[in-house]
Amino acid sequence: MTPFDQCDIDEARRGFRLRLWRRGLSPKFIERHADDLFGQALLELSRAIAEEDKILKPVGWLINGAWWRTINLLDQEKRRPRISSVDAFFGLASDTPTPEDEALELFGDETVKAALRLLPATERTLIELIYVEGMSCRAAGRRVGWGKSAADRHHQAALSRLRPVFEATRRRTNEL
Repeated sequence: MTPFDQCDIDEARRGFRLRLWRRGLSPKFIERHADDLFGQALLELSRAIAEEDKILKPVGWLINGAWWRTINLLDQEKRRPRISSVDAFFGLASDTPTPEDEALELFGDETVKAALRLLPATERTLIELIYVEGMSCRAAGRRVGWGKSAADRHHQAALSRLRPVFEATRRRTNEL
């Protein structure tokens, strides 16, 4: 790895902000999120360095890492429903539990953990990124190193492996 110091960090921070500006993101978004996204990427870089990963261009690595975090944040904001306080007041906001909440309530933490242990490590990571971190399948696949179609395929395969375990558990609880 090439030497890396505060000047490189400052250069990467400027490069990241410039990339956000060139991609047409609002100055308000840049002001609100750029430092946090860059800080997360810097933390990830420090972990990679500690694990002795070979990083040839740390400045580019930082800019790219912060950029992918920006993409994930924008994806999450698109998916997140916008509910006004008036909607919540009149009961229009949904309080129904999510499928994840229902699974944990029905099967319990230990059953879910045991079922996840049956998955290969990359599929387990993909499932955790989607259902725990709230990432889209595409973004989680990118994090694991897959394209969209591979991520979709592995996501479906993981769900296919988990389904029989949950069905068997459901049958056992219904019999009791």
